Amino acid sequence: MTKEMMRYSANARNPKKGSRSATMQAQGKYYYIKSNYSGLVVEAEGGNVYPGVKLITMHQKQGAQASSQIFYTDPATGTIRSKMNDYCIDIMSDSLVLNPYQPGNGSQEWNLTGKFITNKKNPALTMDIQGQGRAPGSRLNIWNYEGKASQQWTIEYQAVQYFQLVSELHGKVLDVKGGNRAAGTPVVVWSKPSGDQKIDNQLWYEDQTGVIRSKLNNFALDASAKTIVLNPYSTTNARQQWIFQGNRIVNRNNTNEVVDISGAKKDDGAEVCAWPYKASPNQHWTAIYI
Repeated sequence: MTKEMMRYSANARNPKKGSRSATMQAQGKYYYIKSNYSGLVVEAEGGNVYPGVKLITMHQKQGAQASSQIFYTDPATGTIRSKMNDYCIDIMSDSLVLNPYQPGNGSQEWNLTGKFITNKKNPALTMDIQGQGRAPGSRLNIWNYEGKASQQWTIEYQAVQYFQLVSELHGKVLDVKGGNRAAGTPVVVWSKPSGDQKIDNQLWYEDQTGVIRSKLNNFALDASAKTIVLNPYSTTNARQQWIFQGNRIVNRNNTNEVVDISGAKKDDGAEVCAWPYKASPNQHWTAIYI
């Protein structure tokens, strides 16, 4: 190991102080939809994954059994999706179901407005519990907004899930150079530590809107310059809107633009940049959850 690598490894394991509280406050993109009326949560009936499965209310589950009760918002499409299969909450007749995404289908587009979940195309329609049922298994329907208790919901965000971003090119991971928490620090690729060791500058998470952030300081990938760096996140900065799409990290505002290892270099410390998608291994990533 070179002296430079030894210094780098030491900095990564013992990063500067100053971001503990920020990391602890981070919230992930996944959530339960809990009824304020019954205290039950929304579930895909029977945990079924087929298109058109109805949504019901059920006692809250935890762990692997909860996948049919966990949802996330996809701001790019305005949809609310199931973690189980990425299907969207959809209107079928007067029922609420899960269906594959259909571009331009207004019945799949939703607003989270205070305690209410309203249809974006027709805000007078809101998520409701059929017959104001309190029992587990009560079905959800779409109904005119009346403000009643059965139309009121709480979004319960879950703790973030951290992951490494592993390159298909060589198995190295996306890394904050030197474990430096300062704004403007370059993002590079680097070898993973030996054994099962995990270091914060190689761990990432998706925030409530799906934007990829660093565990180290909650900063976001910023492609405002030639190479990607970490900076404090701004919702109005189009160069920070990096999200997952399959095995790519794409810019939400231009999904043909992806995170790319510059020059397909295989050395530790190789820089990353934003580049048009070419389906090459240096543009493909896998999230390995810890």
